[in-house]
Amino acid sequence: MENNQPNGHGNLFNYIMSNGDQTKGRDKKYQSEEVETYHIHMIPEDAYTGHKKIRAVEIYYTECVYGFRFLDRDNKVIFRIGYTGLDYGTKVLVVPISSQELIIGVQCKLFKDYQTLYTDFQFQIAHLV
Repeated sequence: MENNQPNGHGNLFNYIMSNGDQTKGRDKKYQSEEVETYHIHMIPEDAYTGHKKIRAVEIYYTECVYGFRFLDRDNKVIFRIGYTGLDYGTKVLVVPISSQELIIGVQCKLFKDYQTLYTDFQFQIAHLV
């Protein structure tokens, strides 16, 4: 994912797919002057296999998506991106991922007046046979 903060804690995103396709929005008018670029933060390659395989995703949101935490089977954080605090009225939706499922994409809508802030977020999940 691309994020508007070097540490990955901002809530403006561009999504990068495994084939290299990505969204290319920019919300410079909502950024501070010192944050003019977006920074790439990738989910670790081993997050799809073995013990560290993603088993749940926490989505942090209010009226739009703020951040994500990807968890393994022991609920340990594999990858965190965006704002994942619980202040400002932030809610958390937990999406369980079974051992026979894999996240293969995302589908979402842009939040009003933004190019990199999203709402109505859904993971596309494949069932392995």
